[in-house]
Amino acid sequence: AFYDRCCADIEKAKQTRSYGLDGSKLNYFDASYIPWLSYEALHVELPDGHLHFPPIINWGKYRSENERLMMPLTVRMNHAVADGYVVSKAFLLLEKEIERLVEN
Repeated sequence: AFYDRCCADIEKAKQTRSYGLDGSKLNYFDASYIPWLSYEALHVELPDGHLHFPPIINWGKYRSENERLMMPLTVRMNHAVADGYVVSKAFLLLEKEIERLVEN
């Protein structure tokens, strides 16, 4: 059922260039994975980005660096919604969960 709704949403999105910011979807965020690219920095710039309030999370291909696995992660957050403290707490929580995952 989820996959069918996802496919329907994708087809619907192909028919428009709007963000769909009508307020009908609460408590969501945009996320995308760039599996073929391990980047140093990523900047997401949206037209009328000051009106886009959900966070945008991107992550890329992991790589080995100094015998550690590294994975780029970028968060784009509208400052009207949250500040650096909130974003840092999210990164710390993610770091903790990744460490827990690696230990098991």
